[in-house]
Amino acid sequence: MDTRTAAGKALFGIMSVLAQLERDLISERTKAGPTAARRRGKRAGRPAALTPEKRELALRLLDDGKGRAEVARMVGIDPATLRRHLNAKT
Repeated sequence: MDTRTAAGKALFGIMSVLAQLERDLISERTKAGPTAARRRGKRAGRPAALTPEKRELALRLLDDGKGRAEVARMVGIDPATLRRHLNAKT
């Protein structure tokens, strides 16, 4: 392609417009993906460390007189995670 001629310049311009269009379409599809996933009920991000079952078990163990650090170790989470979840839910 000779960009020194009028036809070459026009062809180069058309190709650059098509490249920009494709780039914009990719960007739109990329942004639409998470929105569509949320509509389908998908949850993004890291899964919760303390499931409802683990929380119930932790509460039962705490009621039985076990310490927070021990309960966290038994449930398989960090003590700070247990404290954060118990303070937020109580």
